[in-house]
Amino acid sequence: MAKDKKWTRNQKILLYGLIVAVAGSLIVPLVLHLLKKPEVRIEGDGGVVGDNANVFIDKRSGVDANIYGAEIERRIYAEFNLEQVKKERDNAVKRIEILEAEGKNDDASKALQAFREKGDMASLQELLIKERDKYKDALIERNNEISAVAYLRGDIETALSATEQSLGLDPNGTNGLNQKGLILTLQGKLDEAEKTFIRIINIGEETHNENTKAIGYGNLGVIYQRKGELDKAEEMQKKSLEIAEKLILRGLMASAYGNLGAGL
Repeated sequence: MAKDKKWTRNQKILLYGLIVAVAGSLIVPLVLHLLKKPEVRIEGDGGVVGDNANVFIDKRSGVDANIYGAEIERRIYAEFNLEQVKKERDNAVKRIEILEAEGKNDDASKALQAFREKGDMASLQELLIKERDKYKDALIERNNEISAVAYLRGDIETALSATEQSLGLDPNGTNGLNQKGLILTLQGKLDEAEKTFIRIINIGEETHNENTKAIGYGNLGVIYQRKGELDKAEEMQKKSLEIAEKLILRGLMASAYGNLGAGL
């Protein structure tokens, strides 16, 4: 009977080394594959292809894997957001379809036809802006009314909140700006109020609105009076009065005369 072959020490070392080498050749690449970052494949025209799970790169000269990897991430992000935008677009179409069904707006049918036949959304956008502005103007008006009532009640927090909402919809709305200036004056924030009334005067200049300018001058005069700058206060009230007399704005005339007679 043949005796069992005994393994020498060197033979055992060689066998273990072989096992480790074989295992390494299988396991290490698998681990590295699982750990490595997705790559990008560059087609002949330079376009990036693939997705976030399976992307390859052509190792051509001048190709930077990191740059194209970042491009893939950007595109994935952009595609996700594009889907969200498309959902809002579909909501917009439904909104215009309701207008068309109600028969209240002839432009609705034209806008939908241009979109459906040519993919042209210019008329759709224009109509949506008109619809938004219709509600925006009403909301600004409501907020100005709330602010005025709250101001007269002494509820300054509500008055300021309504005014900020109004100005958020129309930053150059003179009614909202005037209300803001009055609130700031009541709070004793005279420097901020001064800037607000100067802005009103500037808007009046830009829009050639004399009534707006007269209101701005009158309220600015009050600020200078409270600051103790009486010469400036008198100058502003006289400017307000001059415009008020020219336009026969009796309320502003009375206010200017009253302020001028208050020790200016």
